[in-house]
Amino acid sequence: MSSTLAARLAPTRRHLFGLSVALNVFLVALVGAHLIRPSLAPDAAPHRGGPLGRMIAQLPPDEADKVRAVLDRERPSYQAARDKVSAAHREVAAAIGRTPYDEAAVRNALADWQASWHEFSTRFNIVFLDAVRTLSDQGRARLADAARADDARHRQPE
Repeated sequence: MSSTLAARLAPTRRHLFGLSVALNVFLVALVGAHLIRPSLAPDAAPHRGGPLGRMIAQLPPDEADKVRAVLDRERPSYQAARDKVSAAHREVAAAIGRTPYDEAAVRNALADWQASWHEFSTRFNIVFLDAVRTLSDQGRARLADAARADDARHRQPE
């Protein structure tokens, strides 16, 4: 490459590098904001939204009340673990947003999030089984149909 051509391309390469850095910073901020947004929203009423709330909403009112009663009664057995999941989720977002970017910190935060989710789901599954045990055969069938519908909803392209 001639020195004249190299001299003419040098500013272009600097501009491309600067544009690349700016784009990467923007994308990291976008992902970080997407991850932290749910933790900034006011707390929703417990188990009224999300997949479980949608499934419970498909039950007849008396059976939905039974399930909610079990979840409410047993909340102390799983709420601390659920709070750990939320805290770990916020830490993932914080790690992603730190400058300079530290992949090891993000990897550790993700591992903590995964461990907290495992602890929560292990505790919550016991409560969920207690709640399902209160349902009639028809209630369990409706809950199963709602679970399948919710799964299908997540497989639909957005």
